[in-house]
Order: sequence, then structure tokens, then C-alpha cells
Amino acid sequence: TLHLNSINKMKSFLSDKYFSVTIDHWTSLATDNYGALTLHLIDKFKLCAFVLSCMKHEDGCTAVAMEQQMLNDLNRWGLSQSHFVCCITDSASNMNKLGERIGHWSPNSFLRHYYCADHILQRTAVLAFSGNIPSLDIFDEDTSVAVIKKARSLVTYVHSSVIASDKIK
Repeated sequence: TLHLNSINKMKSFLSDKYFSVTIDHWTSLATDNYGALTLHLIDKFKLCAFVLSCMKHEDGCTAVAMEQQMLNDLNRWGLSQSHFVCCITDSASNMNKLGERIGHWSPNSFLRHYYCADHILQRTAVLAFSGNIPSLDIFDEDTSVAVIKKARSLVTYVHSSVIASDKIK
């Protein structure tokens, strides 16, 4: 009964609130696939986050499987699709497909799919330091890599120097 009371309190709290969801998926060392959904909302000017679910996907974390997990979670917690503001994912192909799928849920909805900035920055850094960056009109590849390395060196210096950090602040 305590469990049911907690669930009912949570459903009541979430009722009629606008929210976003972040989704992540991964493969364990044992090659099991998992997907997790986290709900984010603002209540009384405070950011709140709740893990809605974390589950094993027997057939992989496909767009269809992640969409079904999301729909199940929305229904289980009494969350209205009309209050769903955005879905944030990494930029893997299954998440691209998920973004396309949820875009068709309600054509008149303001629901949007965005990519996680951290994932994009990490991917950009990996590409940049691997030398596989797209060519830029204003720099040749050697110059681009040199500029990125200098920028990284500057960030490292500022991060490790209290005086430099204070000057920037």
C-alpha cells in the first residue's frame, strides 16, 4: 500500500505539468541492451528530474522499442502527450528514427526532438582530433587541426590556472 500511495502521489504531482524526456540507451559488458527514460519539468521555479524507467530490451534498443517504452511510461504515469514539450537523445541512428516517429504523433503538437549537446560536442571532438573533420573553405585541414589544438591548449591552461580563470570570470 505504501508503494501504491507513492505512485498515486507522483501521478498527482505530474498531472497537467509540461515536461521533457531524455532517453539514453547502452549495451552492457554482457552485451545486454538497456534503455532509460528520464522526465524533466519545472515546478515552482525548481528543475525536477525523475527516472521513469530503465529496462532491458531483448531485441536491442530499436526506435520502435524505445518508442514503446516511452508510450508505456507516459501511460503508466498519467502523462499527457499534449504536455510533452521535447525529447532529447543522442544522435545514433535509432534515436534519429525515434525522433522521426514521435514527430508524427500529433502534427499540431509542439513536441520537438533535439540532440544532446554533450553528445554532439563529444562526437565533434572525436572527429576533430582524429583528423576526420570536414574541410573548411577558409582553412586547409592542417590549419584546422592546428587551430583546434591551440584552442584545446588554451582551455586546458585556463582550466588549470586560478589566475587565468579569475581573469575570465
